[in-house]
Amino acid sequence: MQISLSAVQPVHFWPMAQELFRKQSLGCLYSGQPRWVLGDNPAVSLKCRSNESYAAYFLNRLPLKVRPDSDRIKRWQNERFDLWVSQDLLPADFLHGVPGQSLHSFRRAKQMGIRTVLNHTQPPLWQRNAWMTEEWSRVGLAKPVFSEADKAEEDRQREEFALADIHWAASSLIKEKLIASGITDRRIWVIPYGADQEIFFPPKIVAPTSNGFRIVFAGNLELRNGVRTLLEALCYLNRPDWSLDCYGPISEETRKDSKKYKGETEVVFFGPSSAQKLARAFRYASLLVLPSLEEGFGDVIPQALSCGLPCLVSDAVGAKDLIRHRDNGSIFPVKNYEALADEISWWHQNQSRPLSPQPWSGPAERLMALSLEEWGQRESVD
Repeated sequence: MQISLSAVQPVHFWPMAQELFRKQSLGCLYSGQPRWVLGDNPAVSLKCRSNESYAAYFLNRLPLKVRPDSDRIKRWQNERFDLWVSQDLLPADFLHGVPGQSLHSFRRAKQMGIRTVLNHTQPPLWQRNAWMTEEWSRVGLAKPVFSEADKAEEDRQREEFALADIHWAASSLIKEKLIASGITDRRIWVIPYGADQEIFFPPKIVAPTSNGFRIVFAGNLELRNGVRTLLEALCYLNRPDWSLDCYGPISEETRKDSKKYKGETEVVFFGPSSAQKLARAFRYASLLVLPSLEEGFGDVIPQALSCGLPCLVSDAVGAKDLIRHRDNGSIFPVKNYEALADEISWWHQNQSRPLSPQPWSGPAERLMALSLEEWGQRESVD
């Protein structure tokens, strides 16, 4: 059985491709990034089309007055990549793609008798737009967090949905959203993502940090990631002996919230960080908090868990599937800062570093098992 994967930015597909290669089940990885960006495994079957990625990188750095709309650049990049994959597609049993990048390649796959799988890291675009537009309006901000997809883009993604034999959901939360969009249960596979164990691993010496009780937030600091809830919880707790380290790009609304912050806990913003820097932060922190208002999965959760770091997540975070309450983390009601404060206090009183590695080998084995089952069912029908 051969499984091929296709994505402009194969963040999740690259580690999966390496696992499939080890198990002799990789067809080909089609990437919009050059090989040198992905890694140093020359044996993995890989086709790259990076011209559009370089062009998009250049266009997005032009002065604002002459820069094309970023959504327009992204859609152009996605469609050009999708067309290239459809023209260079090799025989395989399955082709995995991502929404907005799979219309032409899925059409071609159908002609070649290849089963198609659409991979979802987030709920469908139309659901996210509707929910977040309402949330921005509630807090009095002028524009939605996601640009509203035009009719052509929505039609494109809906056709991709129809062409997909299977939908791979990164969490049970995404599965619920897919079912609400009309996808039947039997067409959905729930397979959480893993973490690179060569980067994300626990400290060699498991001992309380000498830097005090240190909370970490990692991700885009914006409305949808619930930073406001975390700041409210820290104000409520009022602990000057604690600290909060934030890793990730900061949005304008978060800058405004941080200026209003009156808590005693020190908050430090480190900006965008490499995986290696995040791993070091995870190894020597006390806990990670991801209080998102809407998060299909949350890659930092398996990464932090693999470093032995407890994770506190809202019940709107898809990676809650990986959390065992008050064992390797906690789950609290979204936007409820008092409930979050209670969980932070509990972990302060019960400090531990639970070992909960999340290697990519687990998702790969589950993917192969489900693929074999689907392949067998289709063969018996044919």
